Amino acid sequence: MRACLLSALALLGLGCMGDPGTNGMNPGPTSGICPSTMQAHFSSIKQELLAKSCGTGGASCHSASGAVNSGGLDLATDPYRALVGANAVNLEGSVTGLVRVKPADPEGSFLVIKLRMMTSSDPRYGSGMPFSNPGSVCGGAVDAIAQWIAQGAHND
Repeated sequence: MRACLLSALALLGLGCMGDPGTNGMNPGPTSGICPSTMQAHFSSIKQELLAKSCGTGGASCHSASGAVNSGGLDLATDPYRALVGANAVNLEGSVTGLVRVKPADPEGSFLVIKLRMMTSSDPRYGSGMPFSNPGSVCGGAVDAIAQWIAQGAHND
C-alpha cells in the first residue's frame, strides 16, 4: 500500500536534484520498460505503456482502487481525462501548480518530469516513475510521450 502511495505521489510531482544543466533529470535510460511498438499517439501510449506498466489492474498503484493511495491518479478508468489538463497532487514535493499533462508543453508536464527522474526521493517532485525503479522507462518511450504532448496531447 505504501509503495503504491509513493508511486502515485511520484507520478504526480516531485522534482529532481542534480546537474543544474539538466535540472537533475536524465533524458531516459537505454534499457528497461521499452515498448517497441509505442508511437506518439495516446491510443498507443495507453495500450503499450499505461495499461501494461502503471499498475492499472486490481488494487495496484494506478488502478481505480489503488489511485486512493497514488495521488488520485487512476489510469484504468479514463486515463486521458486523468492526465490531460488535470492538476497533479504533489504530496511529497514542494512544487505546486503542476499539471499532469500540459498540451504542447512536455517539459512542463508532470508526467514527463516523473518519467525522466532517476531518483526515488526528490524534495521538489518526490519519486520518479515507476516507483519501484525510477527512470526505467526507456528514453524512446518517454520521447514518444513528449512528442505526443508537444503535438497537443490529442485523444488519438
